[in-house]
Amino acid sequence: ASFMAREWIFSNTPCLKLITHVPEYNKLALRFAKQGGLKIEGVNRKSYLYNGEIMDQYLLGITKEEACQL
Repeated sequence: ASFMAREWIFSNTPCLKLITHVPEYNKLALRFAKQGGLKIEGVNRKSYLYNGEIMDQYLLGITKEEACQL
């Protein structure tokens, strides 16, 4: 499903890169993003408040060029 969404976005919009921020506790969202071809590009440290705890967030992305190579 994530593959189809990525392909649709790059085919039907002027978008050149997809990015997302995923809090470290959300393992399912991280897995979903990686399955869609997104790669971790960095970590925004101590930037997300969850249940009273400050956590890191992963920055993930994929360019249109990278997606076409998959």
